[in-house]
Amino acid sequence: PIVIKILELPRWSFKAGAGYGTEDRIRLSLLITRLNFMGGGRSLIMNAHHSYFTPFAIETKLIQPDLFFKTTDLIINPYYSKEREESYTAERTGSAVTVQKNFNKSRAYISYSYGKDKVELASETLIDEELSSDKKSNIKSGFTLGFNRNSTNDMFYPTKGWKINSTATITGLGERSLYHYFRLTGEVSWLIPVGKTVLAYKLKGGVIQPFKGKESTPIEDRFLLGGAMSLRGWGRHQISPVNESGDKTGGNSMLEAGAEWRFPIVGIFSAAVFSDIGNAW
Repeated sequence: PIVIKILELPRWSFKAGAGYGTEDRIRLSLLITRLNFMGGGRSLIMNAHHSYFTPFAIETKLIQPDLFFKTTDLIINPYYSKEREESYTAERTGSAVTVQKNFNKSRAYISYSYGKDKVELASETLIDEELSSDKKSNIKSGFTLGFNRNSTNDMFYPTKGWKINSTATITGLGERSLYHYFRLTGEVSWLIPVGKTVLAYKLKGGVIQPFKGKESTPIEDRFLLGGAMSLRGWGRHQISPVNESGDKTGGNSMLEAGAEWRFPIVGIFSAAVFSDIGNAW
């Protein structure tokens, strides 16, 4: 005989975190979730975090499941953030509306976003000569197509399988936009078990291409590499093209790859030997 008991999860949940890193310094985060928001199985998710590189960021997701069809979700995502980089600071405000279709271990989505980025450049040598201004604010309107797949065997400690993540974005719809460009990104990683150890590989690339006769792309959307999750021999975002004054300008294209050998030590502890390669142009 089998007895199955079904209990509803608490409708409110709160998660908070705090930490310290040598680069991003004090880190704080808060995640608030409300299940079955206003009925209909909707979810309301509010996320806020702080670090040196992101002094303040907050976003809200309202998720309406099974919109029109089963496993098709509508996501409304307003956001506000302040970002700090060596070459600029950015204040981003906007919202996105996404329709997402969930498959077995995969999902595809189309998203429309509209927002304004207020950017302050750290040096006059970074001023966009094509626009003859320092681009104090930039209206952004565009669509993104995305596809994700995760076939790994475990969410937290995967040992085999592969993952793919790709996006294609067109930004610059409407006459108020200063920049008009395509942005393509793709990443694939796969895991191969070898006895009690795991070989992990990663390949990632991206390109930004202006159109409508433009030659410039916004500095806040260009590629910067380096850090804990990218080219781990360098500090965060230290891999970048530079101008004649040595200011980091960010790249319109990037490519990186990595290989890693993961092995257990004792109990919950494990270690890895890795090699990374890549650049931004």
